[in-house]
Amino acid sequence: MQRVSLTVAAVFSLVGGVSTVHAEVVVEPGPAPAAPVAPEAPRPPPEAPQARVHVRSTKTGLVVARITERMFVVGAGGSVSGIAWKDICMAPCEFQLEPGLHELMLKGEGHTPLVTQLNLVQGDQYFVARPGSSGLRFGGYTFAVLGLTVAVTGAVFLFLPQTDEFNLATMMFEKPEPRKWPLPLLLGGLGVTGIGIGMFIEGRSSFEPEAGPQVGQGSVVRRAISYRTSF
Repeated sequence: MQRVSLTVAAVFSLVGGVSTVHAEVVVEPGPAPAAPVAPEAPRPPPEAPQARVHVRSTKTGLVVARITERMFVVGAGGSVSGIAWKDICMAPCEFQLEPGLHELMLKGEGHTPLVTQLNLVQGDQYFVARPGSSGLRFGGYTFAVLGLTVAVTGAVFLFLPQTDEFNLATMMFEKPEPRKWPLPLLLGGLGVTGIGIGMFIEGRSSFEPEAGPQVGQGSVVRRAISYRTSF
């Protein structure tokens, strides 16, 4: 609100004098102009929930890959299958995937390849990879096949009936002496087969969930469900 002072001079002819009148006028101001409103900035879309996968390995040189496609071709002469994958990282490492079912492959020079299915949930999940030796696994396969072949050979000759042999000195058919070598051959083949199976199992790789670091008092780390498939 503003106040304006005005001085008015009036001449009164009757009195023969001049009289000054002081008047005060009050001027009411109008409403102030509204300040311009800035447009609201667009809000970023909410982030999709992610599963954070942490992988550690007991050996070096292990590559973690994600299987992107599976291909099957079936024909009259048989069927052919194949997979396509994309390398993610080299363990130890961590990466993010959408929650749900995923197929991961572990590979590396000198390691036995492994394909595993994971049902990931939102949040942090921790896994430990124990790569097996591909050389040990191949050696176990070779020993198992060789030992099994020897054992089958020994078993065949052990239980195969013997025919009588003709003795020229006596001019008669005589029953030959029982074979002594098939039994050691059978037992030795079984022993080599057992060693090969043990080497084959020892050479496989594994990928198992483990408990992660505790974030706070009473915190629980959720684990994913894994399904393992070895080559």
